[in-house]
Amino acid sequence: MDPELPARIFKMVERVQQDEAHIGVYSASEAIAVALILDRPDLLPRGYNHILEAIERLGDDWLRACIMVRKAM
Repeated sequence: MDPELPARIFKMVERVQQDEAHIGVYSASEAIAVALILDRPDLLPRGYNHILEAIERLGDDWLRACIMVRKAM
């Protein structure tokens, strides 16, 4: 895992907490990460109707980084 990934994801989460519309500028993986960390399935990108589909899209490194960010919050 890129050691800077958790910090990068954390910054994205902060931006979306300030303005939910900002999630629209992120890639699918980035938006999924933010939605999962914030426990906001309504923020999942179109086409990801089930949480497991979203988790599968992230892959191991992103999922581990998301878990690290959530624990730090």
